[in-house]
Amino acid sequence: MRAGRRDGRRPWFWRSRTQKLSAVLSLLVALLAPNARAVEPAARLVDVTADILPPGKGDIGVFWGRYRRGILPWLQLGTHLAGDAALVPNLSAKALLLDRDELRVSAEAGVAWVAVLMLTPSRPLVLFVPAALRATLPLADRWEINAAWTYRATMMGATGSGLDTSWLHFEPGIVRYDRFGAWMVTAIVPLLTRATASLDKVLGKTNVSAVINLDDLDAWGLLLSRELCLGGATHLRLGIGYRNRPGILVYESMGYVLTSLDLYWR
Repeated sequence: MRAGRRDGRRPWFWRSRTQKLSAVLSLLVALLAPNARAVEPAARLVDVTADILPPGKGDIGVFWGRYRRGILPWLQLGTHLAGDAALVPNLSAKALLLDRDELRVSAEAGVAWVAVLMLTPSRPLVLFVPAALRATLPLADRWEINAAWTYRATMMGATGSGLDTSWLHFEPGIVRYDRFGAWMVTAIVPLLTRATASLDKVLGKTNVSAVINLDDLDAWGLLLSRELCLGGATHLRLGIGYRNRPGILVYESMGYVLTSLDLYWR
């Protein structure tokens, strides 16, 4: 005869399917309950969530001098100061479309112009246009689920030739805030990569163009990051992950290894 537990309850693996299902449903109800300990708006991660900085609140980062500032309760603007100084003017805007306890949604877009190339003899036109749609679902006890659809277009043109590329990614993730900062796990799922090349004249033909659609689904990635509040207004973020398809040198990844580093003050 097997010895039972002193409290009279069966271990988890002895319980019936109904008891196991009830326990799982109880856990889901607890997670989806209203967040009693909501994260302060100024402490939220505005780059991976649908959140924006409150009006009058800003932050500045070490890398490229990234600067963001809340302008209105629903609008945040940003730029990279180092790019502006290097004749690469850029501007981004993020608008909060929905702000409810159970769901937040935002849309963002930007543009960067490599104006410094206009000083060269060929005077090529190079533009970068990023955009994103983000949704954040708050859970209980400082947990949040995020989903983002990110898009980027690159337009390059010179006399007699042009090259336009664009890609679309889906980036789901989860964030857990704590008193020291936050943990983040983000997946990167490429959905579409498209390139269009054009030439005014090649091999005796004029107005030649070609379109290439690439299947990058197997280039998925997974990134684990930790953000630390180092006291006062200083924030440090470190991340490491895996990319299923190796990147070229440090473009997108260092081989199969994804890395993330950020240092900023808010």
